[in-house]
Amino acid sequence: MNTIEINGKEYTLAYNIGAQKKLMERTGKNPFDGSIFEDMNPIIFSELIFCMVQEEIKMEEIDSIGIKDMEKLEAALSGVMQESESEKK
Repeated sequence: MNTIEINGKEYTLAYNIGAQKKLMERTGKNPFDGSIFEDMNPIIFSELIFCMVQEEIKMEEIDSIGIKDMEKLEAALSGVMQESESEKK
């Protein structure tokens, strides 16, 4: 289980159907075709995190993530994506 800490609170991350559905609803991009990762920008990145967090969270909390926490966040996201890929097999 991958987690991230935002403003001192621990959140669980998952890239499941629910997260993908929410991501498509919020961005209009289909996560199944992979283009969302090719067109990554700060808006899509924050939406991706927002949709992957399993607990209740506000976008303002996502937007408050500092540069110093980005490395940890990228590692957590990478872990979630690797878990998601291994579940497909």
